[in-house]
Amino acid sequence: MPVYNQRRAETNQWEAKGTVERRRRINLEDMPWPMNILKFNQAVSEMKPGDHMIAFLKDADVMANLLRLLRHRPDMKFTTSTSDEKCRIEVKMEKRIL
Repeated sequence: MPVYNQRRAETNQWEAKGTVERRRRINLEDMPWPMNILKFNQAVSEMKPGDHMIAFLKDADVMANLLRLLRHRPDMKFTTSTSDEKCRIEVKMEKRIL
């Protein structure tokens, strides 16, 4: 089982921006599968309308799995970007649809 840096893999707490929007950065780069998927899913489930989250990861296959999760959430808007060795997913929760 791969060893990863626990401190680096921990997520930041939600930072309040004004009264409505909260921001969060989550680093999944050194976290093994499936922990990175579970941690991302936990962070998404904690989001409230107006919240904004950025997730950083290395594996494009993991990014594809995370995008599958987000596509089933009509209340989430997201964008992605990739560079040579890193991937980034930016997520914003819109008004909840019942």
